[in-house]
Parts: sequence; structure tokens; C-alpha cells
Amino acid sequence: MLKRILHLSILLMINVAVAHAQDLLVTPSDTLILDTTSSCQSESILTFSIKNTTTSALQMNWRVIYNTCPHGWTIDYCDPNVCLSQSQIGSHTLTFTLDSLASGLMQFEPTPATGTACCNYQIFTWASNDSARTATYLNYESCITTPINCNTGITEAEVGQISIYPNPVRNDLKVTLPQNLSNGLIDIYDLIGSKVYSQPISATKDLDMSTLQTGIYVARIYENGKIVATKKFTKID
Repeated sequence: MLKRILHLSILLMINVAVAHAQDLLVTPSDTLILDTTSSCQSESILTFSIKNTTTSALQMNWRVIYNTCPHGWTIDYCDPNVCLSQSQIGSHTLTFTLDSLASGLMQFEPTPATGTACCNYQIFTWASNDSARTATYLNYESCITTPINCNTGITEAEVGQISIYPNPVRNDLKVTLPQNLSNGLIDIYDLIGSKVYSQPISATKDLDMSTLQTGIYVARIYENGKIVATKKFTKID
């Protein structure tokens, strides 16, 4: 009888641990590998979905453990609230809240230097209510090739004139461009990489963002088919 009680107790503890481990569901998995060719000055985007499977809100925490990217690469990390560069994050812990049964997106965006190189990242995430059992390491490996010749028709100083504002935006997003941008185009993507807006653009103008859902977006501005600037902005209601 004592053995039976002990056996049932062990099974119960295992079931509880498994239940806690499933408080957070990471999709597609805890590891993503990217091997791709990138256009000039274009970041590559990998996205994880993190779901709160409980009936209570969870405060999520995350921090960058390491990255092995070569010199000259830039990296942005996004959670459902904010996008920050590696230099802005450093070793700090960031937080966001997932409501009951809600999902959130984590996105990593490396912009490689010219040529071919590989790097690895690791992000540590956990919920405040149970840091041990909800802990997940997100692993990201990328090998990216960028064309050697990325010259465009505008100078580096003119690229620096490109801006978008206000940020965050409710309705009209103003895009400021240099005067000599030719065959310009702006594409806007959501955090899962879907194109949600596209329009030819050759001069400073206002763009109607009122139909976009609340969230973080990436705007890519092209000249003659080559990316000359990538900007992020937040849409609010």
C-alpha cells in the first residue's frame, strides 16, 4: 500500500511539472536556423511565437545571453512592445505581459555587412510567476550572403536624410526623402514578415496608416530596386 501511494505521488509530481512546463508554448520550436541571401542593407527576420497557455496573465522576462555575429553586423531584437538594438539592450532584462491564452511575438533581425558570414544568438525567456519551470532558451543561427556591390544613386549623407515620423503613429505617417531619389518604393511589413503596405514614393509625403492594426512595423525604402533605408515604427489606436 505504501509503495502504491508513493508511486501515485511521484506520478502526480511529474504531471504537475509537465503542466507548468507547458505554461509557455514556443512555436515553431525553441530553435530556428536561417541560411539565405539578403538584399543590400536588408535585415533578415526570424520570428518566434510565445503563447501563454494558462488562464492567468503572465509577466514575461527576456534577455540576450550571447551573440557571435561578426564585426559590422547590426542586430535588432523585438518583443510585442518594443524593438531595440543590441547596444540598447546590453545585459538588461526586458519585460512584457501576455494575457490569459494570448500569444506574443519575439523577432530577431540581423543586418549583415557585405559578404557571407554566420552567427548564433541565444535569448533567455521566463515567466515571473515560475522562473524555473517556464524558462526557455531561444536559439537562432543565421548564415547570410549579401551582394558585394550595394551602391545606389544617392550618397550616404542623403540616406541619413531619410526619416519617418511621428513614431508612434495613429493615422498619417510622414516619410521624408532626399530630392534625387529615383524610382522610389516603400514596403511596410508586420512582425511576422508579411507585407501589409506598398506604394511608389519619390518625394516627401504622408502615408495613411489608419487601417493598420496596433503593433510594430518595418518600413523598407528602395531606390531602383535596392534598399536604401530600413525604419521601424509603432502603430497605435
